[in-house]
Amino acid sequence: MFTTPTFNLPVNIWRYQFPPPAGLPDVVTVANLQSFKRTQNWLPDSTFLPSVYCSMAYLLLPAGTDVQSTAENPLGGDTVECPAGSGRFYGVWHVDDVAKGFANEYRVAVLQKYPGWPVPIP
Repeated sequence: MFTTPTFNLPVNIWRYQFPPPAGLPDVVTVANLQSFKRTQNWLPDSTFLPSVYCSMAYLLLPAGTDVQSTAENPLGGDTVECPAGSGRFYGVWHVDDVAKGFANEYRVAVLQKYPGWPVPIP
């Protein structure tokens, strides 16, 4: 039986801004942050550089969360801070739904780490 992930981290999301974003976030929600799996069933396409591919993560979000990606939005993808207030900023590269139409549906965003994180990493 598949269950909905636990959303245990507060997350801030800004529209069309690179870090550090200005003003209040456009979306405040909770999420589950995961690194890319150690094995993949696909290879990155020519738009991804190996260094970019290796520093990506999954952000699992409640179904219907308003998060926008570079791939679908001509103005650019969102900037995510996870956990909220940490200074750990990511760009959103891709968004899709998992288990669409089922009770355990959730949204996943593929994130690219932005440079300039605090040291040590919070």
